[in-house]
Order: sequence, then structure tokens, then C-alpha cells
Amino acid sequence: MKWILKKSKKKRKTKNQEIAKNILEVQLKKQNIDIYQQKMIDYLLLKMINRDLDKLINKIVYYLASEDNDDEETALLFDELAKLRGIYREYDKKMSEEATLSYMKKVRFAAFELKKRILSYEAPKVAKGRGR
Repeated sequence: MKWILKKSKKKRKTKNQEIAKNILEVQLKKQNIDIYQQKMIDYLLLKMINRDLDKLINKIVYYLASEDNDDEETALLFDELAKLRGIYREYDKKMSEEATLSYMKKVRFAAFELKKRILSYEAPKVAKGRGR
């Protein structure tokens, strides 16, 4: 999806476009731009937030692929996930419901995979049958 911003001497007019209930102010090349289209607001905010989330997911995948069982590293990854949830709360009011769901789906999946890894290492292995 691409947008082209054009300067115009005319006042803002909209034709068959969805107007956002929120306005996002962005600074590009020392000029302030107000964005009124909700799809564009979602795109920009998700692009900005997903950059940090993708880095964290790469760390989580690397951790899950390794054989180490390091509780400290797991705790650090959970802390970073909590920070990303906090960042999300800042932009929650400006994002649409669809954008919110797509972002939180990724965060929940990463947290679920970490929890699954913790539970797999913490579960004691019980010997089957009787020992003679």
C-alpha cells in the first residue's frame, strides 16, 4: 500500500475515503503533516512498532533453537515483551481494532512459545513402569 502526499493551495477535501476518528501528526523533512486516513495511521504505527517486535521475535527464535535452559534469559525476554505491550498501550487509542488484533496476536504467540519452553524444561521426567 502506498500513498503520495501532494501540496495543494486548496482546502482539504475528501472523496470516498474513510476519515479516521484520530489524527496522527508526523514530521517529515521539518514539516508537520496531519494524517486523517485510518488505514494510513495503522500502517505507519504498525510499521514503527513491528520493527521492535521483529527484533525480539528473532531473539526468541534463537533462544528456542538453542539447547540452553537459562532462566535469566527467559526472564529478560519476558520483560522485553512486557515493554512492547506498554509501547502498544501508548498507541492503542490511535490504532483500529484490526491493527490492534494483528499486533497482539504476534505478542501473544511469542509469549506462548516462551511459556511452552519453560514448561517443557520444568516438567519432571517420570520413569514409566516399575523399577526392579
